[in-house]
Amino acid sequence: LADRFLRKKIFALQESAGLVLAESVAAREPSPPVTNSAMDGIAVRWKDVAEVSEGSPVILPLKGESRAGAPCSHVLEVNTAVRISTGGVLPEFADTVVPLEDLSFKKNGVAILKVSKKGANVRLRGGEFKSGDYLLEPGKLLSPPVVALLASQGIISVKAFAPLTVSILTTGEE
Repeated sequence: LADRFLRKKIFALQESAGLVLAESVAAREPSPPVTNSAMDGIAVRWKDVAEVSEGSPVILPLKGESRAGAPCSHVLEVNTAVRISTGGVLPEFADTVVPLEDLSFKKNGVAILKVSKKGANVRLRGGEFKSGDYLLEPGKLLSPPVVALLASQGIISVKAFAPLTVSILTTGEE
């Protein structure tokens, strides 16, 4: 019955906030699109730092840096570390990020004072959702966060229900 009275129309994404989505939307790409760091710190191989304990740090030389938008150009060598920023792409073979709070920088490298577990502070490619996963169903209010999600997927227009047009007719009687 709703389809009979509600018109579906294509709206530019920037004009869609406040409308109601008229079709389901699937992810065009995974999120995050690459495996990256959730923290500022260093990227390491777990097997190189697994023996770290209180009072027994491991010191590794720093071999490069990976920042968001400027990834490290080489693979992580055994017994080395790469400085990494939040959102920075993990170098090949890195599997753990040690946050700045658990480090002490030295002239000859970085002392790792504490590690929590393998894979710590790593956001895996597709960990939030994968390409093809359904993100939104029809009937979803296009709130600012929902519009931002659509924009992050490169979506520039959506099919939504057109706002209703209402007219009031008076008869002259009170």
